[in-house]
Amino acid sequence: MDHLELLQSSGLIAQETCLKAKKVEIECIQRFGNSEKTEMFITHYALALERHQKGEIIPGLQKEAVAEIYSHPDLEACRQFLDELELLSGSDLSSIEEEFILIHLLNLINEKNNK
Repeated sequence: MDHLELLQSSGLIAQETCLKAKKVEIECIQRFGNSEKTEMFITHYALALERHQKGEIIPGLQKEAVAEIYSHPDLEACRQFLDELELLSGSDLSSIEEEFILIHLLNLINEKNNK
């Protein structure tokens, strides 16, 4: 059982969310390879999708962390990829969720660039 199916079977995400996240997973693995950070990103993305579906709101990041995200040189590439993922999954995440997802995307890009 893969990690998305485990999230679904444990009731953390719905079947619809699992299917959307699997599409995102394929795209991420093609772009970044299959790694622990990729799996972590997919898990966080799936949970963000589920919260979005349920209308749950999470607290935002501290101002310093947000400033660091928006000043990162790879931000535009991350934002473009996030737009692609949102189209692929058919879901628009809240700005707060996007900030958390951007952090994970920056980690993936950093990992890829350091290989």
